[in-house]
Parts: sequence; structure tokens; C-alpha cells
Amino acid sequence: MGRYQDKVYSFGFYDVALTMFSRKSVLEKNGIRIPTPEQPWTRAEFSAALAKLKATGEFEHPLEMGTGGSGEWWPYAYSPRGQLLHSARRRADRHGFRMRFARRTSSRFSSTSRV
Repeated sequence: MGRYQDKVYSFGFYDVALTMFSRKSVLEKNGIRIPTPEQPWTRAEFSAALAKLKATGEFEHPLEMGTGGSGEWWPYAYSPRGQLLHSARRRADRHGFRMRFARRTSSRFSSTSRV
């Protein structure tokens, strides 16, 4: 999480679990209750908040999870001992972590008959 002068300005999108965040000012402006850990939104409140934000015309997509990219693999690639460059060849590994991980995982599952 990026902070400057005790204010949050960014979140590591793929370095943390998917988290929902919003501007308090937007919620307040639209009369939407700000949830707390002690009093989270109900499913109905959450749906109503999204509908209300969409109805303002300011937000085409009031809930954008941004999960369509491939960057969610980056934390896995760098841990443990993951590398995007092949150390011996000093160039990008064209098969990448995803391919090696998929091969190892699929062979392990097929040999144990677990899915």
C-alpha cells in the first residue's frame, strides 16, 4: 500500500487479496452508508449502492474488479525463488512460470488421480 503524508494513494493490485475500496467522498455524496468491519454492508446494501452509483451516470461500471489481466501471476512468479529471466541464458524464459507450474501441477494431479 502506497502512503504519502499519512494518506493512502495506491494499493498493490496483485500483491494483496482482492480488496474493495472506494472514496468516502463519493459514498457520502451519494448518501451511501460507509461500511465498517463491525457493520459491513449486507448483500442488499451492496447491490443498492452499486445501482445508485450507476444511476448517477458518473460511473459506467461502479464495480471494477480488474481481474481480466494476467498480472495476478507476478507474485507467484517471484516467490519462492521464482524468476522471469532464465539465469543461465540471461534472457526471458519463453515458457515462463505459468507453463512450468501448470506442467508440474497437472502431472502431480494425474499421477494421484485427484482433481
